[in-house]
Amino acid sequence: MPAAGRAVVGARGAGGFARPCAVSRAMHADLSRRGLLQGAAALAAAVATPWAGAQTFPNRPLKMISPLPAGGANDLAARVLAHAMQATVGQPVLVDNRAGGAFTVAVNALKIAPADGHTLLYVVSAMLATQALFAQYDMFRELVPVLGTGESDIVIAVSGKRPFRAVRELIDYGRSHPGKLNYASPGVGTLEHMALLNFCRRYGIQAAHVPVKGGPDMLKLLLAGHADFSTLALPLVLQFHADPRLRPLVVLNEKRNPLLPLVPTYVEEKLDIPRLTLWGGLAVLAGTPKDVVAALEKAAASASDSAEVKGRLSEAGLRPAVLPATAFGQLWHDDYGWIAKSAAALQSVITQ
Repeated sequence: MPAAGRAVVGARGAGGFARPCAVSRAMHADLSRRGLLQGAAALAAAVATPWAGAQTFPNRPLKMISPLPAGGANDLAARVLAHAMQATVGQPVLVDNRAGGAFTVAVNALKIAPADGHTLLYVVSAMLATQALFAQYDMFRELVPVLGTGESDIVIAVSGKRPFRAVRELIDYGRSHPGKLNYASPGVGTLEHMALLNFCRRYGIQAAHVPVKGGPDMLKLLLAGHADFSTLALPLVLQFHADPRLRPLVVLNEKRNPLLPLVPTYVEEKLDIPRLTLWGGLAVLAGTPKDVVAALEKAAASASDSAEVKGRLSEAGLRPAVLPATAFGQLWHDDYGWIAKSAAALQSVITQ
């Protein structure tokens, strides 16, 4: 509190009247009722937002929790963004990998931190599938979206040892040869597993599920011919898209990817399945002050718009895609709509 404010408060006696001291007499002469009211309002605002004024946000290093192990494409995106944000927030931004527990380890790490904006969570689309299946957290109730920062296209690809040259050939064969195909996913209940189950169910394909630990293992199975088809993130496809052992058939997005210009989209193939990308972005704990969220959104957007960030993400096969907080939150709802329906319809299959 300013020194003048302390003089006014300290000059009051038990009855609320000013004591006859030089400071209080001078201030009493100068301050009007309007001035006192304005001072009280300023004091209330300072108490309500303790980081305002001289003590600005952020006032210490920020932590960005990544729900994924170090080394993957989304973890790279989080680290590139964290590095770029240091210049826009004026504080270090440290990445803390908290993988495991079907994303609950990362969410719980955020929930025990103060809701003051100094701890952020790098959220990914796969978290919606885990929420729909296991209900161990609620992104819509416990988190507040800050900014969508990028996405990776998903490709349905087949083993080069299979004859399929188009996704309709895969569908036709699967329909007429029940039980003759298998597909790989990064585990039971993952977003990719749910998308493949939805695809097979929609087109009447009976195929065996081969769960593995992650995308690289899915790719290995396809290359070796031990899995017939799968969904792969674009960075994995780009490593072998010219290799005859892997054949990308369709991109699950509305527009063709410039890095795979010859691969059609699911819209072009008239597939009745949802759009699917692996997106990422930032969120904070529910209850974080709105002006702090706005400040973080502005800082993250500025960092994401830098040539360095765009270049490094593009090199990794990720597409920079800045979505403001409102639009990013809408993306959560849009994707969760089909994911929740698929989870409800496929619960018995997924939990087998």
